[in-house]
Amino acid sequence: MIPELAAHADTLVATFGVSDEALMDVLTGRVAPRGRLPFDLPRSMAAVDASRQDVPFDTVARSSGTATA
Repeated sequence: MIPELAAHADTLVATFGVSDEALMDVLTGRVAPRGRLPFDLPRSMAAVDASRQDVPFDTVARSSGTATA
């Protein structure tokens, strides 16, 4: 689903339990985003199929797992 959305979007924002205030601070530029996701975000089902379930961070075709400004 993400590749289909990403093809038509300038930006995708996903949150994982962040407060509304923290999200707005980043979106408005008050605070620079930073951090690293504790999991891969594969770009396609082919990338999912090629990954090993028991090995972390082995997805070859993955989306960025690092927040950047």
